[in-house]
Amino acid sequence: MIDSEKHKVSFSLEGVPYIEKFVDREVEMRQLEDYFHSQVPGPPRRKVFVLYGLGGIGKTQLAIAYARKYLERYSSVFWVDGSSRDKARQSFFDIATRLPQPEVSGELKRTLEESKPDMDVVVKAVRQWFSQPSNRYWLLIFDNVDHYSPDTENPQAFDVKELFPSADHGCIIITTRLAGLGRRWDGQKVEKVNKEQAKAILERNAKRSIQGICLTGWLVGR
Repeated sequence: MIDSEKHKVSFSLEGVPYIEKFVDREVEMRQLEDYFHSQVPGPPRRKVFVLYGLGGIGKTQLAIAYARKYLERYSSVFWVDGSSRDKARQSFFDIATRLPQPEVSGELKRTLEESKPDMDVVVKAVRQWFSQPSNRYWLLIFDNVDHYSPDTENPQAFDVKELFPSADHGCIIITTRLAGLGRRWDGQKVEKVNKEQAKAILERNAKRSIQGICLTGWLVGR
């Protein structure tokens, strides 16, 4: 449980890709728990963890499951669409509209009211909010960062780090198909489901116990 309610923002699943029939991934969840919940001497430091693997393997749903399970550990949890720079910046605009009103600057308020908001102002203000010394216990999830390269001509590609708050605190989860991001930061490869998990998926969908069925075709991500 966090110590202060000053920066508390209610959790919302609006716009988040979510399915009800999520099958627990105990190993990967334990990796997230061990990484984010470990205690180290001194003040809190920023932690970045990457969930990488094939598309549709379950990375997004694992991140959602972690966020829902440990809401009380964080003053705020925000979702960022990382599929392109423009969509990520739009997510920051959405974050700005949900910040506690007493902590929103006059400049940001005016920008949010404009018909064509200056996104540079919005992104800067949101990053500054996360970077406040008293605002240490947030979780940012950058989802589907599959086009990462600051030097590419791909219009969807961008350096996700440019959106990180500058302060050395807070927690960040990145989901991506790119194994290279897992090497840049700490990370865990999300593998295909095993037979027991595949069986659980089928049973939840069918709402009954399933015996003697071939699961070979189900050994894929959901």
